[in-house]
Amino acid sequence: MIHDHGGGVYTVHFREPGWSVVSPSVTLDFEKEKHAGLGPRNALWPLVIEKAYGQTKGRMENLNVGGSPAGVLRDMADMQTSSFFVTQRDPDAILGVLAKAMQEQKAVTAMTPSKAEGTEDANRTINVTRGLVVRHAYLVTDVDSEGRRVKLFNPWGYNHPNDSGWLSIDVFKKSMLTVNISG
Repeated sequence: MIHDHGGGVYTVHFREPGWSVVSPSVTLDFEKEKHAGLGPRNALWPLVIEKAYGQTKGRMENLNVGGSPAGVLRDMADMQTSSFFVTQRDPDAILGVLAKAMQEQKAVTAMTPSKAEGTEDANRTINVTRGLVVRHAYLVTDVDSEGRRVKLFNPWGYNHPNDSGWLSIDVFKKSMLTVNISG
């Protein structure tokens, strides 16, 4: 996906619907920008991909206006994606769908609502649950059906829900707006 031309110049190849390829080139000058924290692992590749993806959307600022994680997966890997509103399923059905997606090694994201989209109960739950942020996407990394909980990963690489990433299915159902399953 990433071609290093040397001298801090990279080309990133994205698949678009129909498998056409978009290949913007970026430079390392973004290390001075707000998205430049490499973190403790010094992982440069997410920043290169993020900057190139922002370029395909017009500019980096366009990435911070919300949107569907399913759209990003479609843009980056041309993956088929299904989505559902969490409020339209009961907790057991949600656990079943998520457990099946994990077993099939599918990419699964869950997104919290904006304050305007969320109910009073959802907004209160987000506010009191450490690591949950309004209008933010999380990667679902595990499901514990017996313990009735879902594990989330914050793509920031820190500030995971409840530090451990685990949410009870009841908190997950109250605080999430949508689930996207790709692959």
